[in-house]
Amino acid sequence: MRSAAIICEYNPFHQGHKYHIEETRRLAEAECVIAIMSGCFVQRGEPAIQDEQSRAQQAIAGGADLVMELPYVYACSGAELFASGGCRIASLLGADVLSFGAESTDISTMTRIAEVLVEEPQEYRSRLREALEEGLSYARSRQKALEHVMGADAADMLTQPNCILGIEYIKAILRDRANGYVAPEPMAVLRIGAPHGSVEDSRYSATAARRNMDSSLKAVDGLDSFSQAIISALRRMSPENIALYGDMEPGLENRIKAASEDSVTLMQLVSRVANKRITEARVRRILCNILTGETREMRTAAAAKGPYLRVLAVSETGRRFLRQYRGEVPAFTRIKDVDRFCRSQDSPMFNIERMAKEQFRLASRS
Repeated sequence: MRSAAIICEYNPFHQGHKYHIEETRRLAEAECVIAIMSGCFVQRGEPAIQDEQSRAQQAIAGGADLVMELPYVYACSGAELFASGGCRIASLLGADVLSFGAESTDISTMTRIAEVLVEEPQEYRSRLREALEEGLSYARSRQKALEHVMGADAADMLTQPNCILGIEYIKAILRDRANGYVAPEPMAVLRIGAPHGSVEDSRYSATAARRNMDSSLKAVDGLDSFSQAIISALRRMSPENIALYGDMEPGLENRIKAASEDSVTLMQLVSRVANKRITEARVRRILCNILTGETREMRTAAAAKGPYLRVLAVSETGRRFLRQYRGEVPAFTRIKDVDRFCRSQDSPMFNIERMAKEQFRLASRS
């Protein structure tokens, strides 16, 4: 059965996602479309607007055949680890194609960019170092270095949010292949409707859909739902303890500790810590890690073992896909089986996931 995977959040599911599934099925000639979806927390460092089961059922109603969980370790991480986890799940499932929405469908150029970013030739490294020494952010420095190696048109792709993520997917595919995995072929579907982050069009923008959603349908109302829990924890922690969590860098723990003493909400704390080099999303992810107890050591250990495969929702076509699946990692439907599998692998992956789900449910209105 030919299959195509989509790494997603569906936070919430909207018409743009439905279109992407339909185009993926058509362009990839896929009988089964697999959505690899974030659980309770998402990549921007916030709780999902609804729980994973509700969003998974919406995805099935919107045309997906199988929804698999993207564990917290990957889902609430920077773009590289987010892409790595999703692509590894697609590879383990044997997906033929990995589809993503982007501002361009030029896979050839994206692949060449990904190769430069993975291989980091000397010319690229030298220009990157020069740009960083000039005080530019890493993202801007990377763009300048790539422009030097590949030209302005290629470097411009690093200004397009969905192209950036697509390139991260291709990097992950290249690394999986280098490690012996049979990885899917990347495929870009041209985005339609509202641009990334738009607040105008709820049909095609998740940002607008979240803003306009009836509050009674939201399980958790943003990261500020956890303000008291996280800020009180930070005030009890030393800077040295804060430094143990993922996404940190030397000195950042002191900024977070100082901001926690003067902030009442997490929105205030994030705005006081973030700057042109440390994004708000990164600060929010650090706060989520503190909430869930995921230290850098735990994340590293979990990622080294690789993901589990947990089914969140499935159509009849998806059931047929699972019946023929013969991969090395079992696909589970029951949480207790996922837990047993991770214990057998000596992996903290599901313990981290369990902590994230517990915190989400404690803050949930339902």
